[in-house]
Amino acid sequence: MRGLFIVMAGLLVAADRPATGETRRKPTPASGPLRVSKANPRYFTDGIGRVVYLTGSHTWGNLCEYPPRLKYPPFDYGAYLEFLGRHHHNVFRLWAGDGLGHRPSLYVRTGPEKATDGEARVDLTRLNQKYFDRLRERVVAARDRGIYVGIMLFRPDMYVKEDWPDHLFNPANNVQGLSGDTNGDKSGAEAYDLSVPRITRIQEEYVRKVIDTVNDLDNVLYEIGNEGDKSSVEWQYHFIRFIKKYQAGKPKQHPVGMTGSGFDDETLFKSPADWISPCAGAYRDNPPGSDGSKVIIVDTDHLAFLRGDPWKCFLRGLQFIHMDTYKHTEKTSAGLHVGRRAGGSAPSHGSDAPDGRAAGPCCHETAR
Repeated sequence: MRGLFIVMAGLLVAADRPATGETRRKPTPASGPLRVSKANPRYFTDGIGRVVYLTGSHTWGNLCEYPPRLKYPPFDYGAYLEFLGRHHHNVFRLWAGDGLGHRPSLYVRTGPEKATDGEARVDLTRLNQKYFDRLRERVVAARDRGIYVGIMLFRPDMYVKEDWPDHLFNPANNVQGLSGDTNGDKSGAEAYDLSVPRITRIQEEYVRKVIDTVNDLDNVLYEIGNEGDKSSVEWQYHFIRFIKKYQAGKPKQHPVGMTGSGFDDETLFKSPADWISPCAGAYRDNPPGSDGSKVIIVDTDHLAFLRGDPWKCFLRGLQFIHMDTYKHTEKTSAGLHVGRRAGGSAPSHGSDAPDGRAAGPCCHETAR
């Protein structure tokens, strides 16, 4: 027999929720940096010790414009933040723009040789300041609306063969002629397995620049990369440790997370990450309760896309984030709308506090 035990862990910090007919209050800026709660390590606490329940959604292209050939609509970031606010979401993943043709480009395109898209090749020794200005501006804008940002640093899922022509470590795309495909299978997986030290050093320089750009901000989490497979595990472990070591000498230390695909979740739990997003099927419809060994953010992106139950996650000590097609497609589904609404509704399980924040218990379901 299963029983539901409601365990107090402090205040839930969520988006402002006006009563019916009231004018929406001005959002309170997100505070931090986030820390794993000592009282209940299923959750983070903010800069003044309040427990934060993270729940939200994310979509592609929310940092950089995609190449025109992909035919995505123009991305209005201000409208996107309004969309998140309407659904009471307080976290999203900021997708890395480390592919050829993204605007702004991660590296300066100097040429003179042409890349596979017909434009100048990138110089891997020259990070593009416009990229980092955009990154900071978007994180600041989210902070001012009370939203936390998971900064995705890499796209190891781009090693697949159909993406190889757009890969920055395709020797045809960079002036150094540096290749992430040392075994010649035209996939680029070796850019994410530590087997090419020169690539790793270039990646480390980029990560240092990201940290220098946003370290002073409170609403930051880091994610090593989207859905790296088993070959990327040690590479991801390396960068988790690298970030923690580098930011240890900085004014603020932000949580570092790991996601994956194609390996078991035990690999995530054994990692040095502060938070993880599982990829096992069990988290789709009937997720196991958190034991507090990691902060767990259940992301439907890794669970057959629109699968996932926000309320079960909430009751079992799991954060929830929804992969949203947003305006990239006209197609919608019942699952899409449920994810949007329920994801933002879960924290309001607590009663409305006078300051407009949702106050109530952090919950998890346990077996009797």
